[in-house]
Amino acid sequence: MSTSRRNKQPLCMKQYYRLLNFYRKPGIVKDEHIDFYSSQVKDEEIIVVMIKSHIYKIKVKVIGEWISLQNIYSHFWSVYNDSRYRKELNMDEKVQLLTTCNRRKWGSY
Repeated sequence: MSTSRRNKQPLCMKQYYRLLNFYRKPGIVKDEHIDFYSSQVKDEEIIVVMIKSHIYKIKVKVIGEWISLQNIYSHFWSVYNDSRYRKELNMDEKVQLLTTCNRRKWGSY
């Protein structure tokens, strides 16, 4: 299957897993691709949630055990409630802005 969505072909499951489990780690000269899907089984896993440019981490697997759906829902609710009292970050504080920096600066974080 095509890796491009331009021709409107659906993603195969391998591409889908790669999309959700691949990370591009910035480097000073060159980025490094890290594939979390093919690495060994993890004892802990998280979901990253961004609201109003604030980043939250929700654990979904702890010590090899998956967290219950009710517990995950409760964590989402806590994140939502916390975000209601936070202001939107200033543009210079947003994580997305880092990728617009000079590569040597961005890669050193």
